[in-house]
Amino acid sequence: MLTKSDAFSVSPAPKPVTMNDTTLAEFSYFIENFGSNNSAPAERRCKILLSTSGDQVLSRMYAARGYSLGDSGCSADRTTLAVQIDGQAMGTLSLHMDDGHLAAEEQYPEFISHLRSRGTRICELGKFAIDPAVRSKRVLGAIFHMSWIAAFRARGATDLIIEVNPRHVGFYRQALHFEQVGEERHCARVGAPGVLLHLDNHKMNRLVAELRGRRSTSQRDNSFLSYCFSADEEEIILARFFENEANASHRRCWAPVPALRRRVQIQGGGGAVSTLTGGSSVPACPTLHHGQRPDAFNTP
Repeated sequence: MLTKSDAFSVSPAPKPVTMNDTTLAEFSYFIENFGSNNSAPAERRCKILLSTSGDQVLSRMYAARGYSLGDSGCSADRTTLAVQIDGQAMGTLSLHMDDGHLAAEEQYPEFISHLRSRGTRICELGKFAIDPAVRSKRVLGAIFHMSWIAAFRARGATDLIIEVNPRHVGFYRQALHFEQVGEERHCARVGAPGVLLHLDNHKMNRLVAELRGRRSTSQRDNSFLSYCFSADEEEIILARFFENEANASHRRCWAPVPALRRRVQIQGGGGAVSTLTGGSSVPACPTLHHGQRPDAFNTP
């Protein structure tokens, strides 16, 4: 059961921030005011979008570290998620489906070749940046779960890869359950060392089903999977991915259905119950079961 501080909002017919941005999810969370002994936690509003304009955050964060952003590229196989906090752009994460060239194969060609030889569908995460002011497991858990929904369910990937700075390997392994599959190598694109990490859909599905919604009180539990969206919220988000793709491509591969309305009780303060209502019209999509490779989703 979600708490009031984690309330997830799906409003009817969400309005895009720009012509190219689509709101996928909104929720509130609280942060501690460390500068005051008596002040109450401050409430923040987070919005996660499908975006074409996330590079401004990325450029700022990379420049602060002295890294080069490199070529962002523009591809139908690339998806960018953007994070807004109280209306301000604060984070971004990109997904790139394997189209014959992945950035990681410049440093790790042998591992990419091995995955392809097994018939896998690879999705590469990259260009991740989050403003240091965003001190929230809820926000980080949400954007990475959103990337998994986009990659595994909407795009039909079977395997995720990501190159990270060596000092961040511990975070990805403990908080997000990635596995290291390559030794440290120099990444010429950003002018910094990198390490290749991997996560497959079977492991992700199992862990999300096991851990989401189960908040641990242990200080040693660093997993962010308890902050994933609920199963009902995930279905609404997935429907929005398909609706956005159908609108963007002007294809009519799925017949429109009447308004999708889900009622999901959220326990709030004082026993108050909120209701989620999602979507005005979404494409009718085939059901994707865990481990299924949804070739039907890949339209010509």
